[in-house]
Amino acid sequence: MLKYLVLLMVSLGIITCCNSVNQSSSVTVKDSINAISITDTSILIYTEGLLKLKDSFEKLESPVYSKGDYAYFYSAYKKDGEPVIYQEYGDSGAYGFQEKTYFLEDGEIVLFTEKSKLLIPESQGDYQHKESRYFYRNGIFLKAEEKSAANESALHKLPFVKLDENLADEKKVFDFTEIENALQGTSKYALTFNKLNTLNTKQYLMLSNNNLSIDVAYLIKTPDSLINDIALQPALYKGKKLNIQFEKQGKTLMIYKSGSLAN
Repeated sequence: MLKYLVLLMVSLGIITCCNSVNQSSSVTVKDSINAISITDTSILIYTEGLLKLKDSFEKLESPVYSKGDYAYFYSAYKKDGEPVIYQEYGDSGAYGFQEKTYFLEDGEIVLFTEKSKLLIPESQGDYQHKESRYFYRNGIFLKAEEKSAANESALHKLPFVKLDENLADEKKVFDFTEIENALQGTSKYALTFNKLNTLNTKQYLMLSNNNLSIDVAYLIKTPDSLINDIALQPALYKGKKLNIQFEKQGKTLMIYKSGSLAN
């Protein structure tokens, strides 16, 4: 199967060069690669194809959740209703950020990438920039690569280096149910109204889960009838589910646009 796919891709590449066929056809071929018995090279071809087609997929994005000083959100790209890319972005302010991407084929992980900028403990504000890639075949670990540098520019110039088996985390666990819950607002992400909070003259609508372990904050620039009513009778809304419309500003700031009490 793999040999056939490789030959097919090479043949299509030759035909494209000779006949000036639109490059989108080769992207479609890359996107249709079956993830069974593929190599790390084929995985990269497949995932690059997904990234090129990303804007044509259905996109879902969660609100920005927070746990203490850590803010994070998830995105999903789905083709014909099935997820092909999950993304997770987490920000710890001055401590740095991490961005994780999960590429799937037929519901199974084929490539996991992580990019991070993290403050080095006990340093004078120095950061470590790092990228890693984990390859999988039939959901089973295949190989891992990594690179790190003192800054983004230097990191970009470095090649990936294969990780020794003793250093690679071959037993990574991927919880896509957790991501779907965050996207759909279910399970521990079923948040309800907690309070209106004023911080440095700015007002926020705060939602929380039952044990207050996860929060969501919407910056209120223009109060509407819902916000005005909550301000007058907060106890009536405590623990109630709200439908919120918002827009993102930057990576993690959510601006409240409108809202209503959920049925």
